Amino acid sequence: MVKKLKAKKKKLKKEFPKGQFWFNVVSLSLLLVLAIVIGARSLYYYSLQHAKAKKEANTLAVITIRDHQIVKTGNGLYKINKEYVFKGQELSNYVMYSNRLFRIVKINEDNSVVLVADSNQTIMPWGDVANYNESNIYFWLNEKENVEYSGNFYKTLNDPQKYLKLTNWCEGVVKDNKIDCVDDNKDYVSLLTIEEYVDSLGTQGYLNDGNYTWLLGVGVDESHNNLYLSKTGSILSSGIGEGYGIKPVITLKNNVDVLSGNGSKDNPYIIEKETNMINKYVQLGTDLYRIQEEDDNLVKLSLNHYLQMNNQDYLSSYSKDTAEFVLTDRNNIGYFLNNKYLNSLSYRDVLSDCTFYTGEISDEVGYNYRNIYQNSVTAKVGMINMVDIKYNPELTDYYLMNTSSSLGEMAWVHDNKGQLLETIVKDTKKIVPMVCLDKNKIKNGNGSIDSPYVIE
Repeated sequence: MVKKLKAKKKKLKKEFPKGQFWFNVVSLSLLLVLAIVIGARSLYYYSLQHAKAKKEANTLAVITIRDHQIVKTGNGLYKINKEYVFKGQELSNYVMYSNRLFRIVKINEDNSVVLVADSNQTIMPWGDVANYNESNIYFWLNEKENVEYSGNFYKTLNDPQKYLKLTNWCEGVVKDNKIDCVDDNKDYVSLLTIEEYVDSLGTQGYLNDGNYTWLLGVGVDESHNNLYLSKTGSILSSGIGEGYGIKPVITLKNNVDVLSGNGSKDNPYIIEKETNMINKYVQLGTDLYRIQEEDDNLVKLSLNHYLQMNNQDYLSSYSKDTAEFVLTDRNNIGYFLNNKYLNSLSYRDVLSDCTFYTGEISDEVGYNYRNIYQNSVTAKVGMINMVDIKYNPELTDYYLMNTSSSLGEMAWVHDNKGQLLETIVKDTKKIVPMVCLDKNKIKNGNGSIDSPYVIE
């Protein structure tokens, strides 16, 4: 018997409509593109955030906070609201900038860092007016358009537009033991404020270094005199004609990196790869100098120690009867420096003629420091001036070059108490010479104290 085979049913293929097919293809493509875009953007922003976090990890603010345990009592770094403030003594808050030491005062909320010079940079009368923004200090610190000879300190800073942001300042008024102050002023360089001194723990803080220093403030309880720190750290008031030290205050931008250092005095935070020549050392013969000024051709140098004759500090009067720097008067310090002293120098032939300013600062003509530039002499050897930065704070009790009175017998002295005083020109004081040198003659060394520049 033959079995009847069943016919197999053919399965019909299911076909998508063409429209739905292309819709699926396009949708899948869009999803793939979207996934790639989102992934790429995520990777891009992750990379940016990672790079930003990595860069911020090297900034001065982040490194300083990382290196210091936050404290609530004693010496150290305090967190106050959204700022960090150094208080007390024996702190590792040193920063090297423009070849000089600064101290970190505080870290602002935006991670910019406020610095104050570790020592007084010069000693100067307040000026002819009590207001800070019209004072000697203000114009000596800041370069102002249309104000000739302003910005003496600012001009010595290395690439300030790269490193500095504007610093808020206010002229505090002390009344009934309270400070009235409004932050509505900004400049690249300012002066130490009353609040900054008090916040550092005052007499128990690092800002009390035993030197007379101007503060940015006015006292009105007894008078409208300007305020300063005494040698004991007390806040006192003084007339505008008195001469005290200046500690400049600057603010570093929040993107300034730390290249090396741990913040100690011997190993401060280093923030610059390249710097200018200001305050670097130059060896001439057996004498060590520091660079005060630099231009395209010359550097002006101040001796890093007192003038010596026969291996001893040389004491000299200024003259017999005048505080003018005179090159032709045998009884004048100007004649001595440019004859006997110059001839004793083994390197005299490499020195260049230089302009030294000798204008008068006195009751008669006023205490505006820019009066100094009214008179000058051209010579091989001059002396350190009132407006010059005093890079070696250990030097004291020496004559300054500018005249206190061209008619009288009183000369300006940087005295051994760290004040600016007048003395009789016949008194004997120490001398800190200044000379000029062609920059092209400097061939070796890196300008450090261990490897000073030397001439060919």
